[in-house]
Amino acid sequence: MLREARLVRVRVEAERRIYGLDPAGIIELEEWLTGVRRFWSGRLDALERQFGSARPDDSPRNMP
Repeated sequence: MLREARLVRVRVEAERRIYGLDPAGIIELEEWLTGVRRFWSGRLDALERQFGSARPDDSPRNMP
């Protein structure tokens, strides 16, 4: 699975398989994660502001 995702490279030595990280795949993963972080950052900040603006007595703990 890691090979298919291009996160590792494999080198065959006789009957052994030697795996190592593939820098190109790691860079691609980091770029994807940066986009995901950018996408969610603003939305999570807005959600935090929304919850932060709720009155403390509106919390479920204080309801009968």
